[in-house]
Amino acid sequence: MTSPEQRHKLAVDAANDVFSCRCRKAECEIGKLVSFRDHLAYLFNALAECEQEMLLPAFSAQDGSVHTWHAVGYAIQMAAALEDVSANTAYIDTSMSWMMCGAAADFDDAHSRVAAQYFAAAITFNFIWNAYEAAIRVAATTNFLSDKTAVRGRKLAALIYANGKDIPVLPKLTRGAERYCRSGGGLDSQLKNFTIASRGAEAAADLARILRNHIAHGCDEVPLPSTWGPEAEAAEYVQIYRMYAVSRCVLMLIQLFAIHSLSNPKAKIHQSWLEDDGKRSAVDILTNLHLREKPSKTARRMKDDRD
Repeated sequence: MTSPEQRHKLAVDAANDVFSCRCRKAECEIGKLVSFRDHLAYLFNALAECEQEMLLPAFSAQDGSVHTWHAVGYAIQMAAALEDVSANTAYIDTSMSWMMCGAAADFDDAHSRVAAQYFAAAITFNFIWNAYEAAIRVAATTNFLSDKTAVRGRKLAALIYANGKDIPVLPKLTRGAERYCRSGGGLDSQLKNFTIASRGAEAAADLARILRNHIAHGCDEVPLPSTWGPEAEAAEYVQIYRMYAVSRCVLMLIQLFAIHSLSNPKAKIHQSWLEDDGKRSAVDILTNLHLREKPSKTARRMKDDRD
């Protein structure tokens, strides 16, 4: 029997389910990831420190607007700040049918739990998308100005990837996010010609654009619960999972754009979560901050020597 503690998970806990390693193999790439919320926190702090040390300069556009990495960090902070969401899908039922029908009450309870999970994922996804667009505006500078922001992001990701820069585990997560997007439904035509092979970070940017447009244009709906009743848990819903899966890819794209924008990639910055002396090169931190096991000092020293 499911315990009350298990039944009443926080709405944001679905993010942990998406990135849980089930194979328990030492080489599993998913098992190397920090938690989703820690990823947000580490990225925020890395961007803030780099900006404070003048490693991530602002960009002043010809129209007089100024784009900064602070705008990126603010949206990430808001995504990380979300701790729980509640929903009451029966609020619109003025007939009060749930008072007369136990099955209706059980359904509304299950539906509300699913809705809360969906809302939490959507809120998180939208803030991370805001951070992504802000990162594009500051990192792309004068490149691809005639294109829409999401297209600029895809082209910028392709440009950076062509120059030999990438983020560990991003290809694996992009493949997983694609599977979630396909099985979540509603994207068959948009994904008909979508490919990942040989595209690197560009594929992640393209997939993020597809899902964002699907959601922003009102084409997605809160999924209905598959089971309900006194002992029913909220089921695993792919529509919820795909928002977190794509969100994580977007966080890595932001890391990639920040690396591209660094004025001095080898400059050392301090980060409180590091286990050694707390200081590493900015490019090393931005490349690996989503990993549980960061490269050792020896490995970093050898890499620096090669560079």
